[in-house]
Amino acid sequence: MYRRLTSLVSRNKRIFSNFSYLAILEIFSILAPIITFPYLVRVLGKELYGWVILAQATSFYATILIDFGFRRVSAKYVAAVRESIEELSRVVSTVMMLRVILWIVTFILYMSVVCLIPSYREHWVLFLFSYGLTLNALLLPDFYFQGIEQMRYITIVNVFTRLVFIVATFILITQPYQYIYVPLTWSVGYLLGGIYSLHIVYNKHDLRFLRPRLKDYRFHLKETTPIFLSDVMLNIKDKLSYNFMGGILGMSDIVIYDIGTKMVNLLVKPTFIFSNAIFPSMSRNPDVRKTKRILGGLFLLSIAMVSVIYLFLPQIVKFFINEEIDLMPLRIYLLVPIFTGLSYYIPTGVFVVFGRNKYVLYSTIFSSCSYVIMLAIMWIGGWLTSITSFILVIVTSYIVEALFRLYLSTRIFIEHKDHNTDS
Repeated sequence: MYRRLTSLVSRNKRIFSNFSYLAILEIFSILAPIITFPYLVRVLGKELYGWVILAQATSFYATILIDFGFRRVSAKYVAAVRESIEELSRVVSTVMMLRVILWIVTFILYMSVVCLIPSYREHWVLFLFSYGLTLNALLLPDFYFQGIEQMRYITIVNVFTRLVFIVATFILITQPYQYIYVPLTWSVGYLLGGIYSLHIVYNKHDLRFLRPRLKDYRFHLKETTPIFLSDVMLNIKDKLSYNFMGGILGMSDIVIYDIGTKMVNLLVKPTFIFSNAIFPSMSRNPDVRKTKRILGGLFLLSIAMVSVIYLFLPQIVKFFINEEIDLMPLRIYLLVPIFTGLSYYIPTGVFVVFGRNKYVLYSTIFSSCSYVIMLAIMWIGGWLTSITSFILVIVTSYIVEALFRLYLSTRIFIEHKDHNTDS
């Protein structure tokens, strides 16, 4: 058993190394909000902290537009030309310039939306500072580090950013009126981390900026558009719920919902880490049998983790917010990771790896339309009166998404098998 384990690690040394670095990063990603959440709720109160969460959720839409799917797709092209400095420089330069253009356009759209909504306009400084959260998508060339399979740089930059946030939170935020400083602490960390990451790319790795050609812009936009549209549709149900809850229920319910979201994100982190770590290797050597084993393992792992969280849910909630609340909505919400463990891996681990990028968009449109239809029915019927009703809609949409993606994956496996047989 020991020899088999040693042999497995040896054969997949780069994958295990990348997995380790990403694991460290995700641990810090989890710890930062966990450490600061109880403190911020106590200092700011649920109402103001609810506004902070809502502003962050709104800025996340801008992040999606700025990234435009580059993080998930461009790593594939970096991996393909990793031996050529010239080609690497061209890919990185094109993607980074596209991000700059999108960042400027998105800022205009973002602030226009803030000014148009009266309740948002009252907190416009908070929303302005929250736009600084997009600096990570603008400045961090994570697709490059992922493509060359050197995840340690992504880890170093992001761990530094989170340390800045944690320290600054406890030093700068001591009164309710200082709630606008919460996103500002993130923004400063992202700015410094982004500058350092670009220093690594252009100074340590000797890449140089090449003025992108029009055909380069077109190529990368064409390749990433399906993933971008998928991200937009996916976040309709991930983030739109915050906006709806804020308008229908109130900021206190947003805080409770955010606790559930943090636990769900915690449980899907292993899938996210594993998917990013193994993607460069799988993209070079697609393997149906290996992919099926991965999907089965992720499903069992998700069930095990959800079971553990269920056992300690009262204690976990007590840590976040020191008051008695109804745990049933959170128990329902915790069903999500069982399905997203599969659903989060399939887009890159199956669709992109096997060259079916459009399937990402199709499956996300299907699930997002299901979410919008169910939400509309619940709203028209007057049933969106509690956090439980929102969560039931969200959980159902994730189940629909997972089942549809598994169906599409099965089609890919059959097609791939038939192709190999014919060959």
